[in-house]
Amino acid sequence: MAEFKIDRIIAEKVMEWNVFCHENIDVIEVYAGDDVLYIPGDYQPTKNIENAFMVIDQFHRVEIETGRDAGQHCVTIRDDAGWLLSFHYAETVPMALCGAALKAKGIKID
Repeated sequence: MAEFKIDRIIAEKVMEWNVFCHENIDVIEVYAGDDVLYIPGDYQPTKNIENAFMVIDQFHRVEIETGRDAGQHCVTIRDDAGWLLSFHYAETVPMALCGAALKAKGIKID
């Protein structure tokens, strides 16, 4: 799944923000409270670690394990009782966070 599409799904399904997709240009408007963010640009949780950390606030317990080599970063998400909701390995921590968040919400990613 392309990072652009993952960013949109994270904004809409995980962050629960209103999203408007422009048909004729590759820009998505995201309405986050009083703020308007743009994908790509302002909000790219698949690439920007600060944006990815915003996703953590949507879950009770998030564990991040980093490795030295690509593909060794793992994010685990648990519920308030400590039960496993999801985990995801990726080449970067932001991608691992996004992948685990989508899986925790029941959204399948490739």
